Amino acid sequence: APAMFLAHPLGFMGEQPQQAPQPQQPQQPQQPEQKQQKEMKHWDKFVPGFVDTFADKYLHDSEKATEKRMEQKKAEEKPASASQAAPALFASADGGDYSEQAAKEEASLRAVSSSLAEEAEAKSRAQQAMAELREAKLRDVIGEAGSWESPSELASSSAPKDTQEWENALDSRIKLLERFNNEKRRNVLDFNASRAVELVYAVETASAHVQQNIKKQEENMKSKFKTAKVKALQKVKALEFDVRSAASNWKAVGKKSVKAQKSARMSENVYERHDDEMSDDVGDLKNSAENKAERLEDEVGDYFSRMEDDLRQTAYDKRA
Repeated sequence: APAMFLAHPLGFMGEQPQQAPQPQQPQQPQQPEQKQQKEMKHWDKFVPGFVDTFADKYLHDSEKATEKRMEQKKAEEKPASASQAAPALFASADGGDYSEQAAKEEASLRAVSSSLAEEAEAKSRAQQAMAELREAKLRDVIGEAGSWESPSELASSSAPKDTQEWENALDSRIKLLERFNNEKRRNVLDFNASRAVELVYAVETASAHVQQNIKKQEENMKSKFKTAKVKALQKVKALEFDVRSAASNWKAVGKKSVKAQKSARMSENVYERHDDEMSDDVGDLKNSAENKAERLEDEVGDYFSRMEDDLRQTAYDKRA
């Protein structure tokens, strides 16, 4: 036993002396030590797996946190002005990964662009309508209102179809009556009373038809005159209405553009100046249309007043 006690320390230090062979001792059962070795064996297997799982989870969470920080940094580095952001956004509209905020900004800028295009079209239509009103002339308005430009043309177009026929008949019958009246007779017995009555009746009949046609002609002239005047004024009103309607539509579309600019968070000076300038332009256009229409209406009124005086004189001369 003493020899075995001394050999154990020496072996621990690495200096193993030679020993005489000892008789083999029977091994004693060591149940507790085997159980401890078994538990240690299982712990050795458990520890590496636990460490690997923890390491994998830590690396995964770290990568996600890094990606989140990178996305947040990209969002913070975006230009604050929507006008500066627009080229980059539209240039990569077909590809690339954008955050939800970037997508919203792109959509709002597209809405601004679309609204401004619609406003430009509405403005062009309003200006074109104003050009038509500005270029409108009195003769054009009168020409569309009626097919005549003078009292004689109006009288000719207003006469019944058989007017000329009855006027010719009256003229010839009057001549026959005058010839009959101027015939030389030797005495009263030579006077043909029945022939005289026949000629007088023929003259009176033709004269009645002529007078009736004159009355119809005057009524037709008045009706055509009134209709032409109303149509001429309506034409002027229609031209003015087209301008005012187009201007109102321009303003409505312009308001949508202003709203889109607000939604895109553009500078307050931008959309307020846009709103003011657009509203002023629309107001000026409406005022110009009103002034031009009033001048044209005055010209139409003066024209028909002169025409009415000429028609009265023509009717008087014809009766005389």
